[in-house]
Amino acid sequence: MSTARDKVKAARGGTGRRAAPTGGARQRGRGCHLSFAAPIAALVPALIPALLLADPVLPEGPQVTVPSGQPVYLLEYVDETATEDAIFRARYVAPELAEMSEALETVLDDMEHLCNRQAIPNVLAAGLAPARIVVSLSAEPLGLGVIAPEVAQVFESYSLQDNTCIWELY
Repeated sequence: MSTARDKVKAARGGTGRRAAPTGGARQRGRGCHLSFAAPIAALVPALIPALLLADPVLPEGPQVTVPSGQPVYLLEYVDETATEDAIFRARYVAPELAEMSEALETVLDDMEHLCNRQAIPNVLAAGLAPARIVVSLSAEPLGLGVIAPEVAQVFESYSLQDNTCIWELY
């Protein structure tokens, strides 16, 4: 049953829905007025060269000396000795790791050095007794357990014997 009002709307071609007023919608509300877009768009061409030429972000941890001389930075120590596996993780960032991948023996020597000269002193100072120490190097800082195929990563596991790291098949 239609009312007189509905008949008038239908005669005028109206549907009862509201349309934008003459001259367009108001200059506020959902996406109607993006006054900040133009200044940001103007900055993008200027920022691209700066981003491309910027130095890579290095971790904030201290630089550690290794036999190969490559730059290595402490990312973190992770104490998992209270778990069933009793692992102590020594995580480092080596920005040149991808270039060093051809000299794998050199990288492995660096990792053993990090285990014996960095990880073990920290384990002993904290009074921990891990079953294994896992040393990891990555070309970029990554979260623990993050899979990033584009980032070079190396992991080695060591057991402790007389306060010395013994390489284990990982």
